[in-house]
Amino acid sequence: MKLRRGAVSQWRSALVEIQNGKCFYDGTHEMSSPEVDHVLPWSFVLEDKTWNLLLACLKCNNDKRDRLTDVDALELLCSRNGKILKGAINIEAAFRRHFAEWHSRNLSAFVKSLHDQTIADGFPRWG
Repeated sequence: MKLRRGAVSQWRSALVEIQNGKCFYDGTHEMSSPEVDHVLPWSFVLEDKTWNLLLACLKCNNDKRDRLTDVDALELLCSRNGKILKGAINIEAAFRRHFAEWHSRNLSAFVKSLHDQTIADGFPRWG
């Protein structure tokens, strides 16, 4: 069975709202064509969960491609996810649905362990 990526572009407007229209990786970059990016590469996690998605400018998304971000970007993602879990970032229920499974777990620790595993598996790094 071949896994296929989902239509992550459906989350673009929610991510624009969460990120105030700024590129997650570099808030000074031009965002006329924002793209939805998987922080942990889709080729590793093989799913399109919203807790792993962010908005990036065309340049950053093309530069990053299927590589790992640095730990700072991972920390920012975990911080954002924590705010969503606590209700500090008000976002549509459809976007939050992938966060529900993490109420009984430590999402940040899980994401960081996935990041560590991608490094152990030899994924190339970006940045």
